[in-house]
Amino acid sequence: MVERSDGIRYNRVLMRRFFFLVVPCLVVLALFLFWRSGIARYADWLYVETPSVAIRGGSFPVRATLQKPERGTFITADLHWMTDDGESSGFLAGSGNIKVENDKATYEFMMAIDSGERAAFVFPVVYLSREGSWQTREAVVILDPVPVLGTADMGYARPGRSRVAWESVGKNGATHPESMLLRSIVGFVWLAVATLGIAFRRRLLSGWIGVAALVSSLWIAFALDTIIGNAIREAAKDVEVYSARRLPQEALTVVVILAFVMLFSSIVSSIHGVRKKSAWMGIGVFWAVSLLGMLSLHEIDAVFSTAIVGLRVGQLVELTAALGCFMAIADGKALRLKR
Repeated sequence: MVERSDGIRYNRVLMRRFFFLVVPCLVVLALFLFWRSGIARYADWLYVETPSVAIRGGSFPVRATLQKPERGTFITADLHWMTDDGESSGFLAGSGNIKVENDKATYEFMMAIDSGERAAFVFPVVYLSREGSWQTREAVVILDPVPVLGTADMGYARPGRSRVAWESVGKNGATHPESMLLRSIVGFVWLAVATLGIAFRRRLLSGWIGVAALVSSLWIAFALDTIIGNAIREAAKDVEVYSARRLPQEALTVVVILAFVMLFSSIVSSIHGVRKKSAWMGIGVFWAVSLLGMLSLHEIDAVFSTAIVGLRVGQLVELTAALGCFMAIADGKALRLKR
């Protein structure tokens, strides 16, 4: 009875140390990443020309000139819009992507502005990517907004005015390439956790840890976050609701965060044993990061795609969660075998 009381007291001490030491460090790191992700500077790798106004119901041309064209990459121009009060409302129109050639520096795009939209201002977003998709972007510029004129002022807007191009590392910024090696490592770690969790489920007093780890391993192995995210994105474009994605993204992001907070609270209050708590915490953190990345809210993307020692923050967090779960399971098994 005394040994059980001492063990409970020891577990409580460990949890208090975790909260008072680890949580403040995570808060400081998050604040630093948000500050870093908001920095923008002039782009020196691209020269952009657009009209000084846009015509409602007309087309908006963009002429982009690369200073050093790199064969094999893709250049894309999208048009975003703003309301009268200056609130950015996201994607308005796209023009597809063009494969960059070494001997060609200038690329032209044409995007239609729907006469029924409420856009008061529009601004182009031009980016380079490895595969022609927003998810694989490597460099992004955002141009200053121009006003949208009504149909009474109809005319043909021609490119020719040089625009200020901001290279963004913020919410619309470039992403650091995902490490396929690190992704594979995370998948193997979860597979190891699943093997231990299922094989020693009686000693761990829970078979669900192994099941959750197995699902996590399959999620990584088949890149289901990317597949599902791309499918939702293409479906939204097909039914022409992609430009209105911002509100659902924000709502689902809040749902995921609240769900993780509730899970965290449940783990702390109802699960006994520091190692089981740690295992479930690792699983929860992994799924929270993975689902938030799949939702692809720009502000969250900016943080997850920030590079530390050449690796994406999102992937580092996923690896830490998987390793933490593995260490908790492996250590717990070893201790039970000694008994």
